[in-house]
Amino acid sequence: MVRPPEKYHEPWVARCRAQMHGALGELEKSCEQRTTGQWLVDDRLTQADITVACICTMLSESVDALGSGDAYPTLRALVNRCEALPEFRATHSKWFPADMVT
Repeated sequence: MVRPPEKYHEPWVARCRAQMHGALGELEKSCEQRTTGQWLVDDRLTQADITVACICTMLSESVDALGSGDAYPTLRALVNRCEALPEFRATHSKWFPADMVT
């Protein structure tokens, strides 16, 4: 995502995407297995929610990791809850490729 297209090595990119989607799948399972509340741990926002939301937002903005389809609906709901909080909205900085830095 930060290298010029002529420097991509498709087998490596495919491996990274497979690992990313494997991890997102595990996070989706964790979200689905919650027994109480709307957060990952107990019934309150914790560092776990913040970390998951931040990385998922970055992955969504940089490589469209969550996509627009039906993949990861419970994870997407968690991220949306976090991103709707005033603290998240106040500190969000849109991702941009390294080559756009001046």
